Amino acid sequence: MGIYTWLKSPRTLFSDTEIDAIQDFAADRGLPKPGNLGRAVLTTAQLGGYLNRKHDSAPGHKIIWEGYTRLATIAQSYERLTRRGQTSKLSQKLLKGETYG
Repeated sequence: MGIYTWLKSPRTLFSDTEIDAIQDFAADRGLPKPGNLGRAVLTTAQLGGYLNRKHDSAPGHKIIWEGYTRLATIAQSYERLTRRGQTSKLSQKLLKGETYG
């Protein structure tokens, strides 16, 4: 794998769990699949509230930070649930379709 291929990969910056979460977010919103680093960062900005309209300037550091904060929370929650398994109270509520108030 050449250096330019490596730099284009979302794995340059994101973990596998984060990439899965970004891809799920993109699929839910009908956005293009984030198959490269640029698209993954743009999708992360959209997770933070960036609208990506034609007249919008590029997302700034604050909006990317907001998106990455949400992404990190999603990834950590998923990994914690996976580690705890289906025996945790939260897993049981999710399996039953229960939501919090």
